[in-house]
Amino acid sequence: MDGTNYTLWAYPMRAYLEFKGSTDKPTETWESLVRRQELKDKYHNLDDGAKGSIKQKLSNAIIKEIKDMLTTKEIWKYLEDKFNKAGSAQVFGDIQKVYTFQIKGNQNPETEISKLALLFAHLKAQGVEVLRFYQAMTLLNTGSIK
Repeated sequence: MDGTNYTLWAYPMRAYLEFKGSTDKPTETWESLVRRQELKDKYHNLDDGAKGSIKQKLSNAIIKEIKDMLTTKEIWKYLEDKFNKAGSAQVFGDIQKVYTFQIKGNQNPETEISKLALLFAHLKAQGVEVLRFYQAMTLLNTGSIK
C-alpha cells in the first residue's frame, strides 16, 4: 500500500489477518494467573505478527509514519483514517469498467450479473452512489456479444 490504494489493500489484508487469527483477542477464563499471562503473551505475539504482516505491504514512507504506534489496532485505525478514500483516478477506472461491461454470449449470465453487482458495490464503498435506475439501465445495455 502506498497511500493511494488503501481501499484495494484493506479488505485482503483484513481477511489475511483474520485467517491468521491475528484479530482475535484471547479470552480470559477461570484458569490461574499463569494461564492469563500465557494468553497475554499469545496476544502480544499475534499482535506483533499482525504488525509485521501489515508493514510488509506498506511503503517505507508510511512505515515511518506508524513506527511509534504500539498496537495493530492503533496502526489500522491510523491507516483507515488517513487513507480510506478512493482517489479520483481509481473511481474513474471503476466507472469505466461499468461503462464497458458486457455479458458475453457463451458465459453464464448469473455469474456475469454478479460481477456487475460487485462493480456497483465497489463504487458504493468508494462513496459513489449509483441510482438503482441507472444500474438497471446498465444491465439492460450489457447485451450479448456475438
